Amino acid sequence: MSVPGGAVKRTAQISPDRLTVGFFAISLVIIVMASSMVFSYVGIAEAAAWTGVPSGIHVIAPIFIDGAIITYTVSLTIFEWRREDRRMIRHTKRVLRGFTALSVGLNFAHTASYWRWDFTAYEAWFGSLISISAPIAALLSAEEVVRLAFRRRAIAASEEQPSTPIEPTIADVTWLEPRTSSATSTPTPPEEAFITVPIGTPVPAEAPALDTADVIAEAERLTKESAFDQPEHDGIVRYPAQGEVLLRFNDDGAVSREL
Repeated sequence: MSVPGGAVKRTAQISPDRLTVGFFAISLVIIVMASSMVFSYVGIAEAAAWTGVPSGIHVIAPIFIDGAIITYTVSLTIFEWRREDRRMIRHTKRVLRGFTALSVGLNFAHTASYWRWDFTAYEAWFGSLISISAPIAALLSAEEVVRLAFRRRAIAASEEQPSTPIEPTIADVTWLEPRTSSATSTPTPPEEAFITVPIGTPVPAEAPALDTADVIAEAERLTKESAFDQPEHDGIVRYPAQGEVLLRFNDDGAVSREL
């Protein structure tokens, strides 16, 4: 269907992060969990008659067996959320798997007892499959409810890794003093500048080499400039050659002559 103006017609979309969608998803999982718990509850309650306890106490057996599956699932999620000790998490997982295996075994035994442990009929195998799937479905449903209700969104490992800040390192730098001519007692700039940097500190990158033509052109420009066009603090140290006079203009306007 074409839309005037070249716009593309979009269908209505439901955001999965909406509160109503979350409640609906959790409700569906709770229904599945409740159904599996009821199915397993009846099987274990009837199997509790094998213990010989009074019939009124049989209903307690599935509470501490299947109820432990939900309890330890919630505890495991809380421990992982808090990033508790890994040994505590492994212990909770072992207990959770133990109660799940116990519930699976009791449900299988209840179904096998119904068929008098005769598995020649295919119905006995399928009935056992249904009975053992009930506690497994209860475990998975409990984990899913806790994951939907309490767990925060998973973040990619590349995004959650904190970047290590680089702290600046201050190195003690020792500059060599410029050599002094003994004849004229005029300081001359050093031919080469050396610095000493302690071992283990980053060495500063060397400045790129200057082209000889650029150096000559800059020297000719400075020679043609007047003294007033050359700033005092431009970073260039100038020494008067033999026979020249250095004029220094002070801040108060006075002029000093230096030979």
